[in-house]
Amino acid sequence: MTWEDEGLEPGESPEERREFRRMMGALSREGRRRMIERPGGEIQTDPHDTQSRYDRGLLFNELRVGRRAVEYFGRAIALDPANVEALSHRAMVYLGLGEPNEAVADCDEMLRRFPGNPSIKKERRLAQEQAKT
Repeated sequence: MTWEDEGLEPGESPEERREFRRMMGALSREGRRRMIERPGGEIQTDPHDTQSRYDRGLLFNELRVGRRAVEYFGRAIALDPANVEALSHRAMVYLGLGEPNEAVADCDEMLRRFPGNPSIKKERRLAQEQAKT
């Protein structure tokens, strides 16, 4: 039996899957709907589905599980390096985890794609200020 047969992410253990299901169960139905709502409904298990990785990153961020949020935003970025939303969210999670240098790196990547973008510059400044402290 493969990870796909059990509905697991690549490299995800059954324990991690149970943890995810437990957290999902702790949310109200309305909360889950709002957090993962998108065309097609619930989170997919397709290993090439960038949106489901991004959705899980949002979910873990909302649940204040920063490491897992970074992991899933990273998976979305690996599948779609142009996913600026995932880069931006990951940068903010890195700041929350006290890892401003990682946030600066994500901001630099976004600025390569959108030079001169004022909101990205602001995000980068925030990360740089945190790195100095």
